[in-house]
Order: sequence, then C-alpha cells, then structure tokens
Amino acid sequence: INMGIRHNLKHSILNIMKHNRDGSKSTQGSRRRRLILIANQLVNDGYQLQHIRMLKPKHIRHLTSSWMKQGLSAGTIKNRMTDLRWIAEKLNLRDLVPSKNDSLDIPHRTYIRSNRSLYPNVLLGHFQ
Repeated sequence: INMGIRHNLKHSILNIMKHNRDGSKSTQGSRRRRLILIANQLVNDGYQLQHIRMLKPKHIRHLTSSWMKQGLSAGTIKNRMTDLRWIAEKLNLRDLVPSKNDSLDIPHRTYIRSNRSLYPNVLLGHFQ
C-alpha cells in the first residue's frame, strides 16, 4: 500500500513542478529533490497522503519538529520551508504554511566566519 501512496504523492509533486517552472534549472532541481524527500518522509512516518494537496498544518508541524529533533541546521529547515510555501502557493493553500518561521520555533540561521589566514593557499587556488 505504501508504494502506491508514495508513487501518487511524488507524482502529484512532479506534476505541479512540470507546470510551474519558476527559477533556474538548478533551483528547480533542488526544489524537486527537497520536496520528494519531504514526501518520502511523510509516507515513512505513516501519513497516507495521496496528493500533496492533502497536506495540512499538522503535517507541517510534524515535519519541522522531526527535522529539529534530527538536528538539521536552521538553513536546511528554512530551505525546506521555502519549498513547502512554494508548493502551497501553487495549490492556493497560502495559509497552510505559516509565513514566519518563528511561529514554528525554527531557529535563526547561524553564519560561521572563516579565517582566511588559516587556509591561504586553498583560498588562492594554490594546491601544493
């Protein structure tokens, strides 16, 4: 049963993407990979969504909670949320995903400053 559900859910995502080619090929590819990953996770976690249109706020809460428990970075979670907002907009389900990540307790991105003096040869392209 899960294989049929997984196939239908993935097909629904791919079909929406086929008709909405926003962004560069690279953006589209990244979005497709992340949305298929999300579909697989939902099916693996026991949700029997036949179509991405069946996505509800409880699924969004489950995903974000699960990702934070897995220790995924804030940037990774935010990228996935952007993809969920994108597909929700295509389905006219704008209220499905909160517009602010704070409301889902998603942390802010952290940026690591690099010290160029640690790797001067690598940054200059000199490999010895």
